[in-house]
Amino acid sequence: MCCISGVRDLSKKFVVVKGDDRLSREANINATLLMNILVRSMLCSKRVIEELHLTSEAFEWILGEIETRYVQAQVFAEHADYIFYVVYREPWEESGKARTSLTS
Repeated sequence: MCCISGVRDLSKKFVVVKGDDRLSREANINATLLMNILVRSMLCSKRVIEELHLTSEAFEWILGEIETRYVQAQVFAEHADYIFYVVYREPWEESGKARTSLTS
């Protein structure tokens, strides 16, 4: 597998916003832009051949691992509210005390 086509095929698998309309496609491009930049910069042809000395099997394995980790890292919508609550909860909620008014 060629480096360029392998990275291109991998970047097509990065989907955050599903849909075929123009707005969904643009939102998906914006959402996955940094991931695509990272993958393309780390797995560019010159680096894979000259620095990393990867065989085609090793390169395909790395692409598969990146895809697997990307899919595992995605958070489903029903879990996002809970994660938001845990990360951004108010400090008084940690002690189990509810705040009764805004002035106290």
